[in-house]
Amino acid sequence: NNKNLGPGGAQCHEQQALLPHKQNNAAHLRTAAGWVMVGVVCTLLCALAAVTVAAHSMKGGVKGIKSTKNEPLACPFQHSTMEQHPDLTFFVVGDWGREDNENQRNVGERMGMLADCYHPSFVVTTGDNFYQHGLRGLDDPLFSKCFTDVYSAEGLQVPWYAVLGNHDYADGSKNGTLVEGVYSPRWQLTGGSVAAEGTTIASRDPRWNCKQGAWRMSFASGLLDMIFIDTTPLHDKYYGHEWSSAPGGVGSQNVTEQLETMQGLLKTSTARFKVVIGHHPCFSYGSHCKFNETAGDCATMSSLLQPIFEENKVDIYFAGHDHNLQFINKSQEGIRDAPSVYHVVSGAGSDVRTGAHDKIPAELQASGKAWMWESPGFAAVSIKDNSLTMDFWDVTQSSRVQSINRQAARQ
Repeated sequence: NNKNLGPGGAQCHEQQALLPHKQNNAAHLRTAAGWVMVGVVCTLLCALAAVTVAAHSMKGGVKGIKSTKNEPLACPFQHSTMEQHPDLTFFVVGDWGREDNENQRNVGERMGMLADCYHPSFVVTTGDNFYQHGLRGLDDPLFSKCFTDVYSAEGLQVPWYAVLGNHDYADGSKNGTLVEGVYSPRWQLTGGSVAAEGTTIASRDPRWNCKQGAWRMSFASGLLDMIFIDTTPLHDKYYGHEWSSAPGGVGSQNVTEQLETMQGLLKTSTARFKVVIGHHPCFSYGSHCKFNETAGDCATMSSLLQPIFEENKVDIYFAGHDHNLQFINKSQEGIRDAPSVYHVVSGAGSDVRTGAHDKIPAELQASGKAWMWESPGFAAVSIKDNSLTMDFWDVTQSSRVQSINRQAARQ
């Protein structure tokens, strides 16, 4: 069942009690009545817990979803048809930086446990790395609270490649000028012209890698090219605010140059798989796209990027922004047998929003062209030869909640 029913189905487990034999029938009745009351209270508490967990806010999302972190996890490679470990593995997580709150901590621990199975070469973050407005300086304690202290497992001590989300751009803050102690995307950057001069945030944790604009990383000798893009400057709604005018803010970005750079990086790529990473989705059934796939923020993204993706035969676009896990298979309209672009939302790194699943048309769900899971989690990606597999994990299940395969269009 693709629909996440969430932890609201928690059960009260009644304990069997053997009542001692009494000659006094009144004692029997009093004891039995007492156990009936225990059962009633248990049922009411379970119902209250289910309602409490199921309740959600479109602004803040579901808090504190129960984790099954103490249960053994089903590593997919123990029963895999692959003869050996994949050629390359990596994790994708987004919208996570909430000062080690319960959901973020549970996802981080789950990632650490599964790193012993997948052995990821690196981790990708799809943005909104530090809520609510990004960092306030190179010494901002939020960096350690949200990143270093949370993802401390040995298997996660690998390079992290990050794009910026709108919250990393100080979205909604009251700052106007770039001085020490003011929110700015500048503090997260480890490369580029507006990165903090001299020392960067990587001096506090060398795993961290983040740039603005479009940039590319190549892995496993031509197996995978990953192009990172900065999607916040693509949206007109982020301009004209006090926080957008600081150096390094959206007001200083060259959108035309970024799109041209991205196209050039895609055109010159000869990798077997081409993957693009950004924050805002092109297609989504979440709240930011008004539960309608191409409305809201998706209207801008799909019109700008989908034609570029199709022209350059991009295999997968990973995004965040909507706080859930999604997969949407977008075929090229009117072109028979043309390779489709897989659109994946991995924005469930901490708090999630629920209630969007039923917005997906039933025929798309039935055909496997659209899927959603509304619980904190992330994606684990593995590549073996010409096959790429995306396993989706959450904190409530001890096995994968979904697994999707993509065959390489290029050999």
